Amino acid sequence: MSILYNRINMRIIKYIIVILFFTTIFGVELDSKIHKLEAKLKAAPNSTALRSRLGKLYFKNKQLKKCIEILSSEIDELGKSHKLILAQCYLMEKRFVDQSAVLQNIIDSRGDHYTVRFQLAKSYILQKLDDKAAEQLLIVIKANKKFKPAYNLLIDLFLKAKNYYEARLLIEESRTLFGESGKTLSLLCELYSREGFIDKTVLACNKAIKSKTHSVDTFVYLAIAHKDNKDLPSVKKILQKAIKLHPKEHEGYEALGYYYFGTKNYSIAKKYFLKAIKINPKAVDSQLGLGQASFQLKQYQKTLDAFNVACGSNNEAYKTLRIYTSLLRKEKNYQWMGKFESTSSRCRYLSRQKK
Repeated sequence: MSILYNRINMRIIKYIIVILFFTTIFGVELDSKIHKLEAKLKAAPNSTALRSRLGKLYFKNKQLKKCIEILSSEIDELGKSHKLILAQCYLMEKRFVDQSAVLQNIIDSRGDHYTVRFQLAKSYILQKLDDKAAEQLLIVIKANKKFKPAYNLLIDLFLKAKNYYEARLLIEESRTLFGESGKTLSLLCELYSREGFIDKTVLACNKAIKSKTHSVDTFVYLAIAHKDNKDLPSVKKILQKAIKLHPKEHEGYEALGYYYFGTKNYSIAKKYFLKAIKINPKAVDSQLGLGQASFQLKQYQKTLDAFNVACGSNNEAYKTLRIYTSLLRKEKNYQWMGKFESTSSRCRYLSRQKK
């Protein structure tokens, strides 16, 4: 066993030595080529061909600043391939504005090409210019409807901007062109749910679950669709399956908590909200649910504790507390009414600060 182990180690060492040898040889050879070209350029400083070749070597040698200096000085004289090298150097130096300027120069001088526009879109995203990026991606898709990366990136931008309608249309188009995948089915499950297409939600969510690429949210959206169809037994069954398959995700427990709250089983609802919070103490909707369930159980201190956590992130917390304060006033429970008023005032202040 030790002999075999030693032989394997020797082979690995030999392999590393060979790699280092050729890397060193290549580096020395590259440096030599650079020095020769620098000398030639010194003798012929106006030679665009020499500048282009030297810029490419600087890029290969990861001398990015020199690459930029040598290629940017006469950008209009460069060919497309060398402009792309310059754009890459700007990208690696995180000079995204300069990168996008070079890519736009290629488009303007060499005619439209969808791959260059795609790079331009990615550059705009790095500059946080998502609208400009989306504009370029739409042009890319119009130029080549089979270029899947453009669809994927534009879908991500629409989802980021919460433009769910456009995202859904694009996913449906993408599905027609490239076929269904677990990811597209999961996204359609969510987007159909958001737009209230109950039957389509059920179909897409069930397909996503069968594809085994589902998340806990897939089950939650499916449960919402069945709830809208007033099929409560299915809601319970779906959510129980969600926590069985995704026991470490809080969303399933949270959804079950709201299911039981809706059926007025407040003790069971509270149990599931607590499980959700144990997994994710920052789950605001779970804290809000816990507060609501605790109030129905007349556990007022636990109600206030939960609302104190939810207040800073959920505008519904203040409104709900005002309702609870009114209920306590009607019951003439002045001791707790004062505490609820104090907490609701804090909630109102925090909600205004958030705005």
